[in-house]
Amino acid sequence: MDIQHEVTMLKAADRHTHLVEYLGIIEDPIGPCILFELCLSNNLNSLLSNRGAIAEEEETRYFSAQIATGLGHLRDRDFILCDLRPENILFASGMRVRIGHLGLAERFDPKRRNGSRVGTDGFRAPEIIDLTPHTRTTYPTKLERALEKGECKLKPDAKGLVRLVLDFDSKNRPQLTSLRRQKFFKLGYCPTILSEDVFKV
Repeated sequence: MDIQHEVTMLKAADRHTHLVEYLGIIEDPIGPCILFELCLSNNLNSLLSNRGAIAEEEETRYFSAQIATGLGHLRDRDFILCDLRPENILFASGMRVRIGHLGLAERFDPKRRNGSRVGTDGFRAPEIIDLTPHTRTTYPTKLERALEKGECKLKPDAKGLVRLVLDFDSKNRPQLTSLRRQKFFKLGYCPTILSEDVFKV
């Protein structure tokens, strides 16, 4: 990872309540170190590992609404976030979401072709991966089968949102600014704060 690139991205991103706060850089005997605000030792990946899944819809609304707000802030500043995954969703005290790790982020430049293939397998958008016809036909089919399986406990509004945000055609996905207007968010309860007890099974 290019530490200078991450510092440049952190400065360009400006402060936001749902981005991890950059505090500066210091020189250590082993090399330069970036200072961030203190976050909890557990992240979204820890939560998923401990519990297997986030089964409560109100918790899903809480996390996804804050993530979407942070991503909207980055998008407004022409950021392309290339490594959004559970390990990079951190929590400050009070379980407030912080998006971290901008080391692989890019700034959109209309004069050149954007679309880095960096990132983590399983968390990259389909359009940035070299796709085969087989993948193009099976991805939507697999998603639909998963949503329709008997063990899928999602309610219709939640299933509709999953179909929208994972649509294979990026033009059909909702904009971050309109995500909160989807039925899943409008018609359901979203807490304003969560306890760290959510990490417990």
